[in-house]
Amino acid sequence: MPPEPTQYLNVDLEIGSNHPVDALCRELTLELFELFRGRLDEDHLERAHYETRACDPTPSDAIRGLVEVLDGISPAARRCWRAADKRDFNIGVQAGFQRNCFELAIDPAVVRDVTRLGGRIVLTVYSPAAAPRLAARPAKAKRRPRSRTPATAKRRNTK
Repeated sequence: MPPEPTQYLNVDLEIGSNHPVDALCRELTLELFELFRGRLDEDHLERAHYETRACDPTPSDAIRGLVEVLDGISPAARRCWRAADKRDFNIGVQAGFQRNCFELAIDPAVVRDVTRLGGRIVLTVYSPAAAPRLAARPAKAKRRPRSRTPATAKRRNTK
């Protein structure tokens, strides 16, 4: 079986705020798939993570879908968005075991849209899972050299 390739997974919209994000989350949940909502210990922000409901073939396509939803939110939801400390478009990549390079290009118009919304583009690379065939094997014991007796020499010559 060939080694697993590195591959693009999806883009998560990650929001973190010291202010309530209820108005924003009510609207985003109507259009997007909610992955997480709550607080994480490391930053003490109210967090909400979303992704599009579509299987977007490229990060640019996924970000366009997220931007389209954000462009349609109400003024109350927009205030929540602007008050957020974290407005990340997080591109997920699963690393593989192949030894070639992997590139993801983001369309310039998409970068401008994220900037216009006050967001960041973030890249998260997940390490590959340990495949059984690549798992560390115990070191082989060194073999002692065989003695060259007439009996072993005779066996080798008859094979």
